[in-house]
Amino acid sequence: MAFKMKGFPMQNQSAMKMKKGNDKQPPTQPGESPDVEVYEGGRLSERINDLEIRIENINEKYSNYDRPLTAKEKNAVQLLKGKLADLKSRRK
Repeated sequence: MAFKMKGFPMQNQSAMKMKKGNDKQPPTQPGESPDVEVYEGGRLSERINDLEIRIENINEKYSNYDRPLTAKEKNAVQLLKGKLADLKSRRK
């Protein structure tokens, strides 16, 4: 007989939802401009394009001012690149 442990964080989620992981676009990161619009649609190609543009914007800001990336910008780029790689791996 199976039972659920009290306090288990995923007890209300189905197995399918747990396999998918976080399927949302990352929100605006601290290293990004506050004016960035985050794509909230479901099309995979548009989500990939959105992440590529956001990464470009951070790197462009770096090259325009001839200064190294701050820690917040580096973290934002790393997070966005990770999510981008995840989305590209889903593409057929």
